[in-house]
Amino acid sequence: MVLTMVPGVFAGLESAEIDYDAVAYRTSVILCEDPGWPSGESSWESFDTAHKDEIERMGLTISSNSPNILSKEKVSHFFNNSENLFLTEDDYRSKVIFGELPYYYNISLKIEDDPANITGTVAPDSRYGYMRRLVKLKEPGYAMINSGDFNDTSDYINAIDPSIYSGFSVIFDYGEIRNKSIDEAYRFMPQSEPAAITIHNFSNSLNKSDVVSVTLTKVRLKKDGTELPLAYGEYDNETYRFYIDDVLHTLQGPVEIKDADVLKFEMYPPLMFSDEIGTSLSVVFNMTYEYLPDETIPHYYISGDIPYAYDRDYMTEPSLRNGVMEVMIW
Repeated sequence: MVLTMVPGVFAGLESAEIDYDAVAYRTSVILCEDPGWPSGESSWESFDTAHKDEIERMGLTISSNSPNILSKEKVSHFFNNSENLFLTEDDYRSKVIFGELPYYYNISLKIEDDPANITGTVAPDSRYGYMRRLVKLKEPGYAMINSGDFNDTSDYINAIDPSIYSGFSVIFDYGEIRNKSIDEAYRFMPQSEPAAITIHNFSNSLNKSDVVSVTLTKVRLKKDGTELPLAYGEYDNETYRFYIDDVLHTLQGPVEIKDADVLKFEMYPPLMFSDEIGTSLSVVFNMTYEYLPDETIPHYYISGDIPYAYDRDYMTEPSLRNGVMEVMIW
């Protein structure tokens, strides 16, 4: 009788075996099949360090409908490549690994020829859970506008005022951009992805024997044609950046750009009013061209509206790059 009772006495003292593979699998599912929470317009990657307690889950997909297709913005923030959000070990444990135990982890993402992104500590030689997932990283689209292709508007001047006051706009029609007939993997997603406008070949597109100066007087943003009340004199903000030949500038102007080659305007997600399907946002570049006082010949400059849209020669549409996600838990 005593011999039969002894095993039961010590039953509660036996250590339970932890299934680390199951934890690694669950973690990989959250990373590769879930967009995280919050999601949508105020997605988790839009939170800064001061508000990261509001992040409940850090999935990396572009949406719950596109498993294994990762968002470049989410990946950047997850691996602490963002200026605004800094994550600690406790953040990773509580927002992506979960569980009552303080698991150690090593999470890496390798995209084609890019350097690997890694967070965590070095894994031991044995007794760890492992999961490997083949994924794709979505590269957002952008506009690369060759000035020579649009510098074709002409006008005549008078010798008293040999200037032309002009400009052009890049139009974001959200109804067209958020076209749901296009798969999310290849769709512009202004609520969660950045947008970039690069005007290149500017100086070379000018007739230097004709043009005395070109002044960028200001850059303005308009919603449905109405100028937005923004801080145009700021260099640094969470909405946009503006560069002239890789030098950061305000939108206020004026600045001489006759010898400038590249103007680049970047907007960060979520783009303003991108949740309003019937709305358009315009980035307006106002310029003044001063010419030699020759009234007999036409003088050329850029003007008009350039749509930020699909199926345009100057648009690079979203694309996918191959990658591997590896998760180790112990």
